[in-house]
This record gives sequence, structure tokens and C-alpha cells, in this order.
Amino acid sequence: MISPQVNLLSNAKKGDAYAINQLINYLLEPKGITSEVKIEGGYLHLILPSREALDLEQLTSYIKTVLKPLNLTRLKGAKIRGGYRNKNQKEFAVWSWELSSLELDWSINDFDDKNLSEEGLQEKLARKMIGLFESVVEERKKYYKNNPSKIPRLKDIQSIISGNANKNSAISGGLNIIPGPIGVAAAIPEILLVIRNQIVMIYDIGIAYGQEKALSKELLVAVFAYALGRGGLGVLIVQGGKVLVKQISARLFPKIVQIVAGRLAQRFVSSMVGKWLPVVGAAAMATWSNIATREIGRKAVELFEKKIEYSSEFLEELDVIEA
Repeated sequence: MISPQVNLLSNAKKGDAYAINQLINYLLEPKGITSEVKIEGGYLHLILPSREALDLEQLTSYIKTVLKPLNLTRLKGAKIRGGYRNKNQKEFAVWSWELSSLELDWSINDFDDKNLSEEGLQEKLARKMIGLFESVVEERKKYYKNNPSKIPRLKDIQSIISGNANKNSAISGGLNIIPGPIGVAAAIPEILLVIRNQIVMIYDIGIAYGQEKALSKELLVAVFAYALGRGGLGVLIVQGGKVLVKQISARLFPKIVQIVAGRLAQRFVSSMVGKWLPVVGAAAMATWSNIATREIGRKAVELFEKKIEYSSEFLEELDVIEA
């Protein structure tokens, strides 16, 4: 049976405005943004109303990452407009951006190396991931401050995990459209979308357990590493019903991201058969992404159900467990 998400993505790739709108709303939900999409005059018009000013450069880059795998090159481009909605629901534009058809062409990739090795993929992922953890912390804090009724509770944890697992399954299966070795390099935006959803999931699980004061980019990356089988790297020390978090320097943070990126690259390259088998492979990649996300969620629960305490001790070197 074909899942509703895969049907949605299939229709979006055909240029169906409704499907594109549903897809973008599905992926922008962690940012607390609801989009409005229409196709007019050969352009995809995307309106992003919000309650506060948005980071134009970051959001446009994210939208580009979502749209690019759809290969909508038959369109002249995309016109993006953002603005506030006041209390009377009257919208007024505060910024706009336009993407050309070339910027929506998957064959023009941000990465030059078409036969990317595991090491090369690790390096490129690490470079792109370095700001993800901090941006998720800032965005989710702001989102829950503005939407207190959306703050998750313990009863919501399984739906948080299932929702993100299904979302990542749709991304990996539905956007898996580029065959051959070029698929490795072209898949990086896809991987980053999946990773971002996994980081959001970890953060939301922490919120559901009432750990909001403990949540930081350092804790998120350490939990991610733990969930990927790298242990606590010496940052997290599990002591019975308590998790002790050591302080880490600005020098160590990129090293942890590098370790996480290495593990992700290792797992992804081992599953790259999905990029070479358009139909069976797409289903395999979707399943792999779903299972991986659920496992990360389970490991996050394993940590966040314990008491999180920060130590005054600074960690000098990482304790890396090979996996």
C-alpha cells in the first residue's frame, strides 16, 4: 500500500499546488509556520504569514532545500513572501524573495563532488550541521513561548516520535528521485532535513519530560551521539536515575558534531542501495529513516526520563566509543 505521504510527494513533484502546500506545511510545522501556495503566471507563489519577523536568509535556504528535490524546473521560479498577521488577521508583506528555475534544479547541486566518499560526506554534513543544534534550541524556545498550549506533555511522547519518524520516512522515500552515484551528493539536503527533524524530536521529548532548563545545543548533540551508539562521549555520565552533564568548551563542540556526522555518514552510505533502486530502494530508504528516527527517540527517552544535572567540571577530551 502506498502511504499518503508518498502520494503527496508524488503529486507535489508533478507541480500540484495543493500537494506542494501540504508538503511545505508538513515540513515547516516545527518552525510554527503555516504556508499558503498557489501557481500563477508560471511561478510558484509561497506566502509565509507569521506572528513575528522571520530570518529571511535562513528560511529561504530551508524552503529552497525543500523545493529543490521536487525538480520543478518547468516553472519560471518561486516567489516567496513573508509577513505578519496582526490581531485582526490583516496581512501585510514585510519581505519577499525570488528563486529562479535554476535554483530549483536538482542537477545544480551545492556540492561539487559527485562521487562522495564516506569521509567526504562526513565533512560536508558536519559543516552544514554545526549551526543546526543552536537554531533548533532558539526556534523551539521561541515557538513554545508564543504557543504555550502546544507545549508537549508525557502523554505526547509517542506521538512526537511517531510523527517525526513518519515525516522522515516521507522525506527519504518520496524525495528519493536521483539515481546513480550523483544521488549521494544530491541527497545531502534530504539528509539535513531528516537530521533537523530528529534534533527537533529530541528537544520536544526533553520538553515533555520537563527538562526545558537543561536543554542546550551541547546537551542535544551529546544526546544525539548517545542515540547513535557513540556513548555519552564523556559529556553524559549516567548514574542510576541521574544523568550528569559535564561542561564542554567551544573547541569540543565541533568535534562532537564531527563524530555525529561520521556516524550518520557511515549509516547512510551503507544504505545507499536505496539511491540505486528507484522503486524498491525508495521504500527501503523510507523504512530505514523511520526506524532510525524511532531508535533515536527511544534513546532520548532513556536519558530524559532521568534527572538531568549539569556538573561544574569541564571535559578536556572526548571519550569516544567505536561502533
